[in-house]
Amino acid sequence: MTDMATARPNAQSSTPSLRAHAAVRAWITASRWILGLSYLLAAPSKIAGHEFARAAKDPAIHEFFAHLFAIGPLWRLRGVTQLVAGMCLLIPRTAALGALVALGVTTGIEVTL
Repeated sequence: MTDMATARPNAQSSTPSLRAHAAVRAWITASRWILGLSYLLAAPSKIAGHEFARAAKDPAIHEFFAHLFAIGPLWRLRGVTQLVAGMCLLIPRTAALGALVALGVTTGIEVTL
């Protein structure tokens, strides 16, 4: 009889997984922090009900944010969801949930336009 441990192929493959690469891990962490912090910085003005880019120098950007602001009460909801997504992205254990919420926020912005 052969032993089951010797009959199975080696559990460790010769190629390292994607998560094993330090550069990939660093890029993912940096992306999470940048997106999370940008959401945390943008959320308070939306929750307070203020227009996000009142003093935009570029009229196209001002028109873009004015159009988003025109959705009314959903503007504050967008701020709350950005706050939740930003906090979740900064906590490693909840990063996947934060990424899903951020995807929803980003999709909502694109669909609104």
